[in-house]
Parts: sequence; structure tokens; C-alpha cells
Amino acid sequence: MKIAVFGTGSVGETLGSKLLKALNTMSCFLMVAPRQLADSHHTFVAGNDAGAKAQVKTILASFGWKPEEVIDVGDLTGARATEQYLPLWARLYGTLKVGNFNIKIVR
Repeated sequence: MKIAVFGTGSVGETLGSKLLKALNTMSCFLMVAPRQLADSHHTFVAGNDAGAKAQVKTILASFGWKPEEVIDVGDLTGARATEQYLPLWARLYGTLKVGNFNIKIVR
């Protein structure tokens, strides 16, 4: 199966409404061990099912994510934005020569 969606949709939206998108803006090592970075940083969740979001937030907490570090970006259309982060992540990885970095939202 080949899925390529840009601009008006997301892979998540194509796959189905029960899908929840999370943890796709960082390396796999950082996903499950966020305290590897000295400072707080953020991850994002998007999905249409409130129960699934609650379960994923519990899983994230078991990995070490603090509740204030998990930002809910809304329904599954929010997956569009997180999926588009990959090109920037890949460029930064090539520039920094290290994969353990992430986004921190500062207000």
C-alpha cells in the first residue's frame, strides 16, 4: 500500500477516525525516554477519540512525559502539521549530527 497525502490531508486522516497521532516529531529513542534532554520539551497528540487520547496520555506518562509537556493539537486534522515536521527534523539531524533534540514551546 502506498499513501502520500500533502496539503489537504494527512496519512492519519486517510487511515481512519480511531487513529491517534503522537510522538512523531522526535527520534524513537527520545519518544520513550524524554528525560534524556535536560530541559522540558513537548510532544503533540491529535485524534478524534477522547478515550484514545486519555489512554495515550497515560502511556506517555509511563515513558516520563509530564502532563504539561503533552500538547493536544485537536482532532485528527492536527496530524497534518505534525507529519509535515519530518522534513525540518531530517534537516536539523543532518546539521546537528545528533538525533536527540526536540521542540520546546515558549510563551
